[in-house]
Amino acid sequence: MKLHYIAGVVCSFLLAGCASGPVKIDPTKEARIRVGLLGKINFHPNKSCYAEDKMDAVNVALGGFSMLGPKKRIGMPESEDMPNSYHEYVIEAGQPLTIEIVYAQPHAHATYRAGSYNVSKCGPLGATFTPQPGRDYDTFLRIENGMCSIALRELAPVQSGPSKPMPVKSASARPC
Repeated sequence: MKLHYIAGVVCSFLLAGCASGPVKIDPTKEARIRVGLLGKINFHPNKSCYAEDKMDAVNVALGGFSMLGPKKRIGMPESEDMPNSYHEYVIEAGQPLTIEIVYAQPHAHATYRAGSYNVSKCGPLGATFTPQPGRDYDTFLRIENGMCSIALRELAPVQSGPSKPMPVKSASARPC
């Protein structure tokens, strides 16, 4: 009985260390982005392509069971249709950022059900945009009618309630 109590206390302290909260940003140099955790997601800062060797990549989502862990939150506003599993990050504004997403299930019978389609592999997919200072964005893997794409949106502020997602102009990115 004592062992269960001690294990519970230890787990509570470990999870508390993962908790996060509002983060101040420099609105003249930085922006924020929320990343949905479906798929493996890499950021390639100051690039308009993604490197296959991954040396310059910043891994922001691992996919798989990482979706079950605690969210990394920095105080971004909620949106109407935000994903259940996500992380939030501060990113450098005014420079290109390439987002690379790969989604793959390790077993052919383990697929993501999207409408009437089963999807077991997507990507790598890449999109490049230049974040603007002081703005909030979100990105995630969109699966519609068996097709995969990268959703990239700016979260427009509103007077009250959740922010309104607006499409962001981006370019398709290829391997460097």
